[in-house]
Amino acid sequence: MGPIGWISWSKIYGFAFGAILILFIASVLPGARCFAKTPPAAPPQAITCGLSESDKIANAKLSVPAFDYAPTTPSTARALSDRGCHAQAAEAGVDYLIRSQ
Repeated sequence: MGPIGWISWSKIYGFAFGAILILFIASVLPGARCFAKTPPAAPPQAITCGLSESDKIANAKLSVPAFDYAPTTPSTARALSDRGCHAQAAEAGVDYLIRSQ
């Protein structure tokens, strides 16, 4: 006899197992359908890493906070570094230190 009297423990366990199995299947299937309908990611945008002589002259006219902390132009060292242009960022930083003295 079970806890209620007319339901056995095996029926309770069977019902619990069935409910858990149904909930698991219901949670997995919608995710699989959503995954199949996911559109492909957009292609990455081309990164421009140019640093011209006019960019260097414009950087030299900036104050340190404007050049480093709040980059106001796309040719500052921080702006170049944020785009992944690390070599040009180092070049811009060195050139800024030389020209701004």
